[in-house]
Amino acid sequence: MRKSVYMGICLLCLLVFQGVAWMLFHAQGDRGLACKPSPTALITPALRFERTGDSVRLIGRVASRDLVLLFEDAARGSLPAFQLSNELELDPSVSTPAYLRGMHTMVGLLTQTAPEGTILLEGQRVVLSGQVPDAITKHELEAKARGRLPRGLELTVLLVVSAAGSRQLAQQAKAEIESTRLNFRFGSTRLTQEALYQVEPLVELAKSDSVNGLRIVGYTDSKGPALFNKRLSMKRSRAVAKMLGKLGVKGKLEVDGKGERNPASDNRTRAGRAKNRRVQFQVIEGG
Repeated sequence: MRKSVYMGICLLCLLVFQGVAWMLFHAQGDRGLACKPSPTALITPALRFERTGDSVRLIGRVASRDLVLLFEDAARGSLPAFQLSNELELDPSVSTPAYLRGMHTMVGLLTQTAPEGTILLEGQRVVLSGQVPDAITKHELEAKARGRLPRGLELTVLLVVSAAGSRQLAQQAKAEIESTRLNFRFGSTRLTQEALYQVEPLVELAKSDSVNGLRIVGYTDSKGPALFNKRLSMKRSRAVAKMLGKLGVKGKLEVDGKGERNPASDNRTRAGRAKNRRVQFQVIEGG
């Protein structure tokens, strides 16, 4: 009897001990899980390359010193005449995606912006903004930016032609248009072969934003009656206006015919008369 009671007590103590041990084990496990630090999410990198006049600033945060030096070396190599301010900061919490190193090729684009320009990396989007001297530079710069854009990024271009550049472009277009002369075959409204080669560049100039319209003035040589030449010169100007309209020139097109007046060359020679069979252009100012 005593032996059975003793064994029962021992069995009860064993069960209590196992229960306490199980509770302590799981309590220690919970504390271990609670104390284990959770992984911290890395910050998406943000960079800003900024030009103002002859100064360039590199702004942002990167994870390593070699990235700071990479962007600085790229700026010094492509912008040697500029005053450089490297304001990049080290931050281990910033991620280093594969495209980040490729951003160093974009710094040199700032050479063609003037007087200011910015290249901004936000997430997976690059924004190229600033001023350029003319429309040609704008198109060239956008093409270069797309060619240098690291894989995996999107490009937004917000370039504008500066006021000074717009005025200069308008003056150049006006000068080129008004110096153009399209010559005709004798007694005809058909252009010579040489004149046909001049049409395409003329159309491109006439389509520019700075050109509001054209006044087209026709002329003839001195051969034939004056009234006939007057009518022929008008037909020539109308034929050119019709051709420009078909080729996409949207501005106002005015026509006039001066006949044999105001010769460009000597009507006494064959070569001179060929030069006088022509149309000339005047850019219409204002809106």
